[in-house]
Amino acid sequence: MPSNTPEPSDKLWICSLTCMIFWLNASLGTGKGSNITFADVYREIDRGTLFTFLERELGPMPTLSMLRPSGTHEQAALFAAAMRKMEGWEGNEDKILLSRHEHNGVCLVIGLIAELIQEGQWDIESLRMAEPGS
Repeated sequence: MPSNTPEPSDKLWICSLTCMIFWLNASLGTGKGSNITFADVYREIDRGTLFTFLERELGPMPTLSMLRPSGTHEQAALFAAAMRKMEGWEGNEDKILLSRHEHNGVCLVIGLIAELIQEGQWDIESLRMAEPGS
């Protein structure tokens, strides 16, 4: 019997996901994260600690207030839950990565976040549309 309880990813904000991509991309651009492997990413996804692992390895996310509204970790916890539900990528990463020769874990996380966005695994109400004429 289907549950009326929304999936954790249904509560994710699109701005949280895109801010994570910007942060991860900036980290790569400054040379951080080159030591993070696919195995590290999958291990932390399984543990539900990917976000805290990335902050430990890359430093705090500058736009943390977007992920942690009112001092809570709600968006980080929702992100962890959404990542734990993603299946079938291990061994098939070439579907979401630009290069099958470069196995950087940060690139993998960017690809997985993009996949969440593409699949619509975020709260549609979180999308802020510009007002016409602004």
